[in-house]
Amino acid sequence: MFPHTVTIYNYTKAGYNRAVLRGVLWEDTKAKNVNKTGSSAVDSVRVLIPFDVDSSGAVYKLPAEYQAAPAGAWTMQTKPKDFMVKGDCPFIPAPGGSIAELTQNYDAPSITSVATFDCGGLSHWEVGGK
Repeated sequence: MFPHTVTIYNYTKAGYNRAVLRGVLWEDTKAKNVNKTGSSAVDSVRVLIPFDVDSSGAVYKLPAEYQAAPAGAWTMQTKPKDFMVKGDCPFIPAPGGSIAELTQNYDAPSITSVATFDCGGLSHWEVGGK
């Protein structure tokens, strides 16, 4: 049911942290808006991440807790500097370095929404990106 892997790049003041999450569902939507002045892409991504996702030992923290102590952790926040890539992305950001290589060489939508569904038999986050 959750056959995909996603790599999350979370921004901190010290640079970017990378976390690989296995056992998610990635859905792409490719679309265009057409109006009088032309067309524009309105592509989007939706990723379902179960609370018990395989994060290779990285611990989920709430965004405020993550910013205070990001080492060995990952989070879901809607900052324009947080990105996700489908699959186990090999890009590892340099400490305090730029993320420009990631956004230039990979399809890396920024995280634009995070909804928490903590009920029923499948507690999960629904993450949107553009």
